[in-house]
Amino acid sequence: MLSIAILALATSLSTLPDAGAMDDWYPPAQGELVIEVPENVQRSSDFTSMYDLAQQYGALTGQHMSISDETAQLLQGQSTGLHSSIRVPAERVQRVFESILLEQAFVMRVVHENEPRIFSLESLRTQARNTIRGDSRFVPSSAVELMRRHPATMVTTTLHLPHTDVRQLSNSLRTLITDANTQQILPAGNTDTLVLVGFGYQVAGLIDMLKLVDEASAQMPKPKPEPAAGAAK
Repeated sequence: MLSIAILALATSLSTLPDAGAMDDWYPPAQGELVIEVPENVQRSSDFTSMYDLAQQYGALTGQHMSISDETAQLLQGQSTGLHSSIRVPAERVQRVFESILLEQAFVMRVVHENEPRIFSLESLRTQARNTIRGDSRFVPSSAVELMRRHPATMVTTTLHLPHTDVRQLSNSLRTLITDANTQQILPAGNTDTLVLVGFGYQVAGLIDMLKLVDEASAQMPKPKPEPAAGAAK
């Protein structure tokens, strides 16, 4: 079953557009993102809700929102969690927006890449969390720096580790998975490749760590083969 799943993954990845253009999925903002937090909040309408934040982000980037009724209610009733007002320059809007989304348990995914651009917001407090991993986008492991800039975007990548037993390593790494709905580490069949699934910043951190592990494995002395039974000493 695992080999079938890996084959299906490889087939689906081969049909995707160039994932090196990950930043193109989300067009750059055309101005500052402003979040106002009054010193004395008296009513819920006094703070910038997550829904207000998403609308402002959409206006700055030209993207349109697709959200379920349940997620919309959660967005409208949830503050950004910030305790003071901030102004985010245009070049940092995407990363800050996604950071706030994830902090408040929301996930962002692209629905339509071309005009009109449409993105979806999903709450991890709804049943959507059970299937959200299936919406991850493939990104080559060489684009690790792009992944860091997208903390609320689910990504899938493959990492070649020529000096490591990836099956044994994947078993050891299972303790690092805190949420099986949003994270996954799988050996790719009988190869020396791992399949990593998670939020952009998580996968980027795993890539950094696993490359160090593989480098350390390459420097370890190879065990000498045991002499054959009955061989002369």
